[in-house]
Amino acid sequence: MQVQKLNVEEIVVSIIQAQTTTKIETGQEYLIQDLSIDSFGLVQIIVNIEERFNIEIPIEILDVSRWQTVKDAVGIVSDIVKTRT
Repeated sequence: MQVQKLNVEEIVVSIIQAQTTTKIETGQEYLIQDLSIDSFGLVQIIVNIEERFNIEIPIEILDVSRWQTVKDAVGIVSDIVKTRT
């Protein structure tokens, strides 16, 4: 299952990378402060993630405070994908 987690990480990072010109290097980058992603960009990221993984992110997880870093986003998606399998 580790391969699947890695695949989730690669896909989520590529979706986020498409919204910024700053290179994601560690996963510790903050979406807003470090990558200059605004609220509309964050919405686009979430919509693209939902479409790509064919998932619906629960409303309680959409709170912006849960989507601080790239690693946070990967963790959220990994957890949702894991519960589906």
